[in-house]
Amino acid sequence: MSQNETDSSAPAGTWWLAVLRGVIAVLFGVAALAWPFSVLEILVYFFGFLIIIESAVSLAMGASGEALPTPRWAAVLVGVLGIILGLLALFSPFIMAEAFVFLIAAWALVTGAGEFAAAFTGAGDWTIRVLLVISGILGVIFALFVIFWPLLAELVLVQVLGIYAVAIGIIGVFHGISLRGRTGAAAEQPAA
Repeated sequence: MSQNETDSSAPAGTWWLAVLRGVIAVLFGVAALAWPFSVLEILVYFFGFLIIIESAVSLAMGASGEALPTPRWAAVLVGVLGIILGLLALFSPFIMAEAFVFLIAAWALVTGAGEFAAAFTGAGDWTIRVLLVISGILGVIFALFVIFWPLLAELVLVQVLGIYAVAIGIIGVFHGISLRGRTGAAAEQPAA
């Protein structure tokens, strides 16, 4: 690498895009922390629109005369069910949010019960079995928490997303500033 090349793969004039992306992530994260239920509702609406668009494309592909990698009936079915799901998200966003949280609870319950059972049926030394028992119990406890307090689980989920967004946003801003410093230093150095 010569002296006037930067060690970044980003073009010299795009440093500000990394900063902008970071600022947007921080703003989203702050909004998620300040107004978690409003942000959750917006995310569900976004999800609804995305599903409707994706499903309309699937439906159009299934109805077209072109050859598909999947059976035509499957593409049509996915399209119709997806449009119904998307409309449900748009007209009942809180039902969709709760459904998502209950899906997480079901996953945690099945995983926890499976790990607990594996501790007593699988081979392995006692430390692995103890870790499986602990992991299984934690999964079941988490699932029960989500089942009995779904609104609190939704709130926590959005707030964790908010903390994550703030963290990656700050990192993105520093990354953009770092890119700016590198491209500015590279531009000042004479060509060899």
